[in-house]
Amino acid sequence: MLRAIDDVDGQGIYIRKLCDALFEAGVHNEYVAFYSNAGQSGRYRGRANVREVVLPGGAKLVGDQVLVPLAARRESLDVLFHHKFGTPPVTDPATLARVRERYQLPAPPYLLMVVRGHQIQEQTALKALTPRKNVEVALEAYGRMRTRSAGERKLPPALVILGIGIADRLTPDVVGAFTGSDAVHTPGFVEFTDMPALYSMARALVFPSRYESFGIPIVEAMACGCPVVTSATSACPEVAGNAGLLVEPDDVDALGSAMERVSFDDRLVHDLRGRGLRRAATFSWSDSARTLLAELLVAARAR
Repeated sequence: MLRAIDDVDGQGIYIRKLCDALFEAGVHNEYVAFYSNAGQSGRYRGRANVREVVLPGGAKLVGDQVLVPLAARRESLDVLFHHKFGTPPVTDPATLARVRERYQLPAPPYLLMVVRGHQIQEQTALKALTPRKNVEVALEAYGRMRTRSAGERKLPPALVILGIGIADRLTPDVVGAFTGSDAVHTPGFVEFTDMPALYSMARALVFPSRYESFGIPIVEAMACGCPVVTSATSACPEVAGNAGLLVEPDDVDALGSAMERVSFDDRLVHDLRGRGLRRAATFSWSDSARTLLAELLVAARAR
């Protein structure tokens, strides 16, 4: 079921990349791709081993629990897979300048938060930021870090928080409750193809989520040589391994201290970059597809 294949957050990126690799790795298998609306169909029309089926109508719960199982039975599928939910650094000065100009980014390096917001751009109106992304705690930690740095006559990097609808929620008044509004930049939605440039210009990714089923920005950042500060909870430590600074997501002081370390400790940043590049190299869409394919074949043989 590929309901989320057009989403712009980690879920959408995950299923698109995984399906592309899976259909390539399993060319001798037949796949049926279920979509929730006709506009999604056609993505794999050029693949002989993929047949696309639209299952319109019904809420998400009805679709997942009723429409999809019934369709799977009609299609006589052996296995039904429903997803639960390598990017090189950019060094070309012209590309970096173009991306910076396009999104009106502050002078690099900056601290970067990826809060892609609601998955579908048309669904952002009047919706609050998802609490699991922990934006308020990050703002409080950043504000405390800026205050300490000012007392030591040090200037920390700006903070860039990107995502759909973020600017509408993080107004100057909201940001001003935590720190100077001129230090926080909200460029809005960033095209996926421009993300490597943003990571490459960042001093570090700050990703203190309370919960992530995977946390794709962690791998994206590491692959671009961008150090990572992330949570010691859910999937984040498993993904970051020994290549990131781990903090409890609601520990404001610990998060602020981690931000301060990556802002001013060049030796630490150099070490984290190397660790991150090595860690990111262990992730592969092709390997993930082959692993998934092997599990699907095991499940099919067990029927």
